[in-house]
Amino acid sequence: MNSIKAIFIDFHGVLLRGDYTIVTRMLAKKHGLKWPDLYQVLYFKYFLQAAVGRIAEREIYTKTFQELGWQDEDWRQAHAFHRNAMKINNSVRQYLRGLQKRGYLVVLLTANTAPQTKWYIQKFALKKNFPHIINTVELRLSKSGPEIMRWLQKKFNIKPSESLVCDDQERNLIKALQMGFHTIWNRNFKQFRRDMVKQ
Repeated sequence: MNSIKAIFIDFHGVLLRGDYTIVTRMLAKKHGLKWPDLYQVLYFKYFLQAAVGRIAEREIYTKTFQELGWQDEDWRQAHAFHRNAMKINNSVRQYLRGLQKRGYLVVLLTANTAPQTKWYIQKFALKKNFPHIINTVELRLSKSGPEIMRWLQKKFNIKPSESLVCDDQERNLIKALQMGFHTIWNRNFKQFRRDMVKQ
C-alpha cells in the first residue's frame, strides 16, 4: 500500500453489515414469495427511487405493499426491522481506525436516503472516528459513476493511483477501475484485509 494515500469505503455493505436483503427475506418468507423476486420490487423499483429523492422513504414499503396487495402490512414495522438489522462490522471499524493512525485518509461513501444515513451516523457515533462521510445522493451523483470519482479527486486533492475504492457490489467499482483507481470488491473481512495488504 506504499502508493495509497486515500481509502474510500462503502458505508453500507462494508462498514455496516446488513442491507435490504434482510427485510426482503423476512417479508418474502412471511408471504410465501421468493426473496429475489421481492427484492426486484422493493430495492430496484422503489429504494433506488427513494435514494435519489423521487419518492419518500416510507414509500419504499408502502408502494411495494400496495403493488403486491399486502394491505395488512405496516411500513413502520418493516422499516424498523430493516434499521434494527443493521450492525456495525467492528472488525472493519478497528482495521480502518488502524489505517487512519498510520496516516491514511479514510472516507466513508454511501448512496442512501438522507434520513437513513443520518440515523446510522448517530446510532453508531461514526463522526467520532470518521469525519469524512459522504452521501453521494446529496451531491446528486451516482456512487458508481465517474463524476463522483472526479469529485473525490478534487475534494481531497488525490490522484486515482493514490486512491483505493472498496465496495460490496462489484458493479460499483467498474468506473473507478477504468479511471485508474485501485479497487477491492469486498465479500468478507478476511478477504478484505488480505486484498488490502496486496495493494
